[in-house]
Amino acid sequence: MTHQLTRSIGAVVALVLATSPLVAQAPEETSFRLAETIDRELSEIYPADEPGAAILLIDDGEVVFRRAYGLADVELGVALEPDMVFRLGSVTKQFTAAAILLLEEDGKLSVSDPLTRHLPDYPVDGEGESPTIEHLLAHTSGIFSYTSIPG
Repeated sequence: MTHQLTRSIGAVVALVLATSPLVAQAPEETSFRLAETIDRELSEIYPADEPGAAILLIDDGEVVFRRAYGLADVELGVALEPDMVFRLGSVTKQFTAAAILLLEEDGKLSVSDPLTRHLPDYPVDGEGESPTIEHLLAHTSGIFSYTSIPG
């Protein structure tokens, strides 16, 4: 099994453990066991001298587990810290799109809704038109990429 695949599986295991129905059964004991399990698994998957990952587990508004594993910068040997900022880029787009489609399926929104229906203060163009959710999903909204702005 490749190292990258092992890491991906480890992240999925952590996610499955974190969303397990066991958490709702005995909060203190289960949260402690869950934290121990996640720590053990991720310590094996992300060695201290290799690229790492960070995890934050919150149960009912309480931080149950927060830890980083491995290195943030392999070349300089900088350890990863749990409060470091990660630039995710486009990694989360498919999850956001899936969540939007689930909300549409539940009747809570429509992809044809203008943004101003959900964000009333969102600025509209000179003609009073607001991009739709579908425009955002298709990258046709005309909204300027804030990551392209210098500085």
